[in-house]
Amino acid sequence: AEIGSKNNFAISAAATKRWRSLTPQQQARFEQPSAGAPRMKRLGGAAARSAGYIAFLSQTRDAIVAEIGSKNTFAVSAAATRRWRSLTPEQQASFEQPSAGAPTTRELCGA
Repeated sequence: AEIGSKNNFAISAAATKRWRSLTPQQQARFEQPSAGAPRMKRLGGAAARSAGYIAFLSQTRDAIVAEIGSKNTFAVSAAATRRWRSLTPEQQASFEQPSAGAPTTRELCGA
């Protein structure tokens, strides 16, 4: 509404302009991870969820789709994130341990 366009390029350009107008202190507020958010890692300049979450999602996606009755990416991601957060740290760590022959995070992310 503020931008007056639904065009993604126009929205992105306006957001970039606003971001660049912020001071480093203002930008830092947005760069702090929120409590309970999945851990993020940097891979080749692009943010990606932890390797454990990616492994968890690849192993549980079909069951989640069957459970929620939808293949909608956002619905599946929301359900998977809720499940991931309900796991204990030990259970999450079990997905982060690479198994022999398992694809690496870079391979899963297409890097």
